[in-house]
Formats: sequence, structure tokens, C-alpha cells
Amino acid sequence: MYDEETGTGVLSLAFSPGADRLAWGRVDATVVVASLVGPAVPVSSPGEVKTHADGQRITIEGQTVSAAFDGFFYVQSPDRSSGIRVHRAGHGLSAGQVVNLSGTVKTNAHGERYIEAAGVTVLQAAAVAPVAMNQRTVGGGVAGSPPAGQAGVTGGTGLNNVGLLVRVTGKVTAIAGDGSWVTIWDGSPVQDAGGNPGIRCITPGMLPAVVTTRDTLSITGPVSIVKAGNVVYPQILARSSADITLP
Repeated sequence: MYDEETGTGVLSLAFSPGADRLAWGRVDATVVVASLVGPAVPVSSPGEVKTHADGQRITIEGQTVSAAFDGFFYVQSPDRSSGIRVHRAGHGLSAGQVVNLSGTVKTNAHGERYIEAAGVTVLQAAAVAPVAMNQRTVGGGVAGSPPAGQAGVTGGTGLNNVGLLVRVTGKVTAIAGDGSWVTIWDGSPVQDAGGNPGIRCITPGMLPAVVTTRDTLSITGPVSIVKAGNVVYPQILARSSADITLP
């Protein structure tokens, strides 16, 4: 085996843990490292990010942070047409910041597309507001042709809105014993992974202890998805207790 560029013999080959780089050692004691990933592609919206296959590096500018959690956050386009999850440890961001991003497109175990961010630049502040949505349309149908696209929820209709900041309202139909989630229902033909009518909203440490199944709540958060068996359900990730209100 030899290096075609120099004609020098190669003693060993090794891939990086992420299989995105290849290193080889030549007989002249030189180590060469080469990237196996193509150049970053500039995209204009989170929706466009999702049209790319896993492993594609992208750059995207002028996106508004809509929600920030430990180790990940969500951004959406200024016109609120699409949003996407972004993973970055210790990001230090908060809702309302406008950012430029670079990173790699990936898909989690539930089918939600996301960006593994390599770089984040904060530009300015901007208002961020949710889209009020009927539960029938939360999550929406399939966008594109997954895996180069975004899975919708099972039985979903309308435009795919996974990753977008929304507000839903409904009567409480189920509450986790520890308050980590609550399911609310507006009468739409939807149910959560436990079979309860409505959409499950993830609320760890946020739900007031006084909430019961007699209450009606409005809850704001980005749309995520969770897969149970072969069924994909929508879920709302509340950002703080301020996102949970009595209408």
C-alpha cells in the first residue's frame, strides 16, 4: 500500500471516532490526516437544513433562538416558517438571541432532525413569539423524503412544524405523578403515547402543584416528537413555568 500523491509506502491507516477523518502513517515517518466530509453548504432556513442528509455540514445565518435547554436549544426563521433543534454543550444561549450557526445535520432516535453545532455567533436580540396552533396540526405531515427531510407525526396533516415554537390550549387529561409532564386536549383527534386524549407537554419542575384534570391550560414551547413502537407522537417542550398559563 502506498500514498498515490507521493508514491511513499503506507504503514498504517486509522479512522477518527466519528469516521469523518482518515489518518495514515508513511514509511518516511510522516502522518497525514484527511477530512472525509464535504464542504459546508450555506442554507437559508431550518426547513432547508432538513432537506440535507445526515452528515452534511451546513452554515445558516440570522436565526432566532426560540428555546434554550441544557445541552440543546431551538432556532427558528424570522418569519416563523420553520424551526430546528440544535445540540451544543454549554451553549449559554437564551430565547430571543439572533445567531449564526455552523454544524452537521443529524437525526435522533425518534426521527427528529437536528444540527450538531460546531460554531455559534450571537448577533443581536429579537422578539420571539409562538404560533397559536390547533392540536390537530401540531407536528404536521412529512416534509421532504426522510431521512433527507423531516418525519411528521403518525396521521399528521398539513405543513410540518417540528422545531417551531407554538402555543397550544386544552383541558388537562393526564398529569405525571412527579409533574414532569401534562397532557392537554382541545378536542382534536390526537392522543399521547399513553393513550390519553391530547398532546403531552414536557414540564419538569414547572407545573404548579394545584393543577388538576379540572383545569384548562395554555402551554408554549417548541414542537418535538417522540417515537413509541412504530408511532410518532408530537410533544411540546415547555421552557419555564412562565410558559404554563390559565387562559
